[in-house]
Amino acid sequence: MVDRTPGELTRRRFLLYWLPVLVWAGLIFWLSSLSVTPEPQAVREFPGWSQQAHFTLYLVLGALLYRAAATPQASGGSNILLPVVVGALYAISDEAHQAFVPGRQADVLDFAVDCAGLAAGTLLAHYSLTVRRGSKRRQA
Repeated sequence: MVDRTPGELTRRRFLLYWLPVLVWAGLIFWLSSLSVTPEPQAVREFPGWSQQAHFTLYLVLGALLYRAAATPQASGGSNILLPVVVGALYAISDEAHQAFVPGRQADVLDFAVDCAGLAAGTLLAHYSLTVRRGSKRRQA
């Protein structure tokens, strides 16, 4: 068995859990920086494409935030609330950022859809990790 220093454990935890959050948030920021978002031809005529993209991007962000913030010691309520609040603050900053991008604007509907995606992603991750932890406990 290899002994690890506290610094190595912190670095490893960051790389495994928080780096994906930062990379995904960076992707959202980059997409928000584009004056024209990339849209495949097949979905251009599809109603609600933009809202579905927002929902999906923030669903993944919510799941990643939950995964990064979840600890075995934390209670379920705080685990669910923290990623949604942090994600909502990021969504606000994303909409504010878009207000300064030519051809884009801040949109309250987009923010609401972002928050719905965050909540769904957080709940899915919570359920997934809770079920997995429960099955591991039953097997032990």
